[in-house]
Amino acid sequence: MLKALLNLMISTILPYTYLIVFNETSSALFNLDVQRCGQEKIFKFMANLSINENSKIQEWPMKKQLSNCPLYVIWAIMPPFVDVNNETLLPEGIFIDFLNAFASISQRKIVYRPFDMIYLDEISMGYNFESVLTDFQTGYAEMFIGPVNLQTASIFHISPILMENPLLFLSPKPLASLFTSLSSILFVIYWPVFNLFLSLTLYFISKFGKDRFLFSSIMDNFLLLMGFCLGISCLQISPTTFVIRFFLSMLLIQFLIITLYIQGSVVSEYSSTIYGKSIQSIDDLLDSNLPIKIVSGASILFKFSRLHERDNEVYQRIEIFPGAEYPFQVFNEVVIQKNFTTLIDRGYLMMRPNILKSFSVFTVFNLKPVIAMSKNRFSGDKHNEYFQTLIEIGIIEKYNSLCENHYAQKYFVIEDRRSFVLTLYQLFHFLILIVILYILSIIIFIFEIIVSKCCKSKY
Repeated sequence: MLKALLNLMISTILPYTYLIVFNETSSALFNLDVQRCGQEKIFKFMANLSINENSKIQEWPMKKQLSNCPLYVIWAIMPPFVDVNNETLLPEGIFIDFLNAFASISQRKIVYRPFDMIYLDEISMGYNFESVLTDFQTGYAEMFIGPVNLQTASIFHISPILMENPLLFLSPKPLASLFTSLSSILFVIYWPVFNLFLSLTLYFISKFGKDRFLFSSIMDNFLLLMGFCLGISCLQISPTTFVIRFFLSMLLIQFLIITLYIQGSVVSEYSSTIYGKSIQSIDDLLDSNLPIKIVSGASILFKFSRLHERDNEVYQRIEIFPGAEYPFQVFNEVVIQKNFTTLIDRGYLMMRPNILKSFSVFTVFNLKPVIAMSKNRFSGDKHNEYFQTLIEIGIIEKYNSLCENHYAQKYFVIEDRRSFVLTLYQLFHFLILIVILYILSIIIFIFEIIVSKCCKSKY
């Protein structure tokens, strides 16, 4: 009981770098003395402790003893947080800049070990950190930066949370069909039938007045009314019958209203977005029938997870993208092809800040990146304090903003300018409508010829 009480009391007042040794009769406090940059560790006796006495304890000066000592770091690619410079083959990115700030506050020299592809292979194929742990145990490195999050807390001594980095489904926005988007004026399909009915009406009304010769041709009537609809100038016709004048006046007012409404709707559609409804959830993704293509290792996230009731359906729809081993390779292809959905993280959005103009995203898993350190190492807690200080003063947010600004200028797009991409498929419906009008006019013309021949043969 006494041993447990002393352990609890001392653990609350002593830093992590002190070692408490208990035996059956007494408790002793030893100070950890590190020499030769951590290669030699000597424990020096400080004081005997009892339950009734309290010794004055000073914090171990780790910064002074490890000043200018190398801190070996291993790393894996996770753009734009950690990337490789093609010329120097050294790491670069947000986390590298963050570690440079850490080197200043800790007064240690950061030494990056050569990039080993096995780290990324193990992580991307099965979220396995076996090689990283082995390098920690052998003393090859003290720190690892790469795709690490809070799920690895049991095997690493981790830094505070650096940022939110959710996994996202990236889906291309469908192009909105202009004809479909003008669904409120789909009655234009009935123009031929409607105009034919009006042409026949005008033809029969004129039979009972003095203007029977002005509107004696159904085809002329049809073309005349189509000219009214489309705003095309035509020959001036001055009927003398009041009924026909009133009928034509009502038609002109009606066609004027319809034309203004159609023109306003078309202008509104051309000035708005060219894209249809965005995919904002797993349900929308499954209903869209877009293929889901990801790297092989990422499919395991949906095989065993139950974050969404339709995760099993997503897993059944997943296709392995051929020839791609890493997520950023698939990301580059989806930007070019725009015909499938893939899985990315927030880092890719930072590298293409204007991508959300033509793509939609929604969160699948919420990752929180950290920096992994060797577990149970004497310097872990002190390094954690340094990381916490840097995060609190906004260093990581500063580098995030600089990165976003860099890529925004590199892939600059004028945001205020709207553009419309018109395809032949979108004009297909209007071309069909014009063809129908021509065919109907020819049919009316043939019908009039037949009627005219029959009338001549009869009389």
